[in-house]
Amino acid sequence: MDKLYIVARADLPLGLQFAQGCHALRLFVAEHGEVDKQWYETSNNLVVLSVPDKHALAKLAYDLTVQDIEVSTFREPDLENELTAIAAGPSAQRHLSTLPLAMRRAA
Repeated sequence: MDKLYIVARADLPLGLQFAQGCHALRLFVAEHGEVDKQWYETSNNLVVLSVPDKHALAKLAYDLTVQDIEVSTFREPDLENELTAIAAGPSAQRHLSTLPLAMRRAA
């Protein structure tokens, strides 16, 4: 089953992670409309993951891009245009399978 992936920075507060992930998804829809349409009509499964910080997120975005995987990178204007979240298409699955789920509170 095809999934769409959102990856946010774990070093951001939970609410900000959520907002940045939404921005990244919206950007993905604008940049990769056909991929989004197919995903939405056939599966509509969304996975939200995390990486530790902006450096890990930048490396991940770069790695996906050089593998020709559909990816959109969102930079938050209110945070000096720092990279805060990415959205990636279903073909990113094997590259993201080891990342933890995002926005989990410590028990």
